[in-house]
Amino acid sequence: MRKLPVLCVFVTMSLISVFLIKGQAGIIVCWLVFAAVCAYSLWHLRKMLKMKIIK
Repeated sequence: MRKLPVLCVFVTMSLISVFLIKGQAGIIVCWLVFAAVCAYSLWHLRKMLKMKIIK
């Protein structure tokens, strides 16, 4: 639940980039936000898996 606000910010940034930035620049910003979300999610998943393996 603590990660939800961060992910909501990413979703908001993605929507803003699609609707406010026209053309190829909006698509590039959207892809950068997508890459950031993937990196953030994988980082937290890795932390969770380490905790489960150690315990």
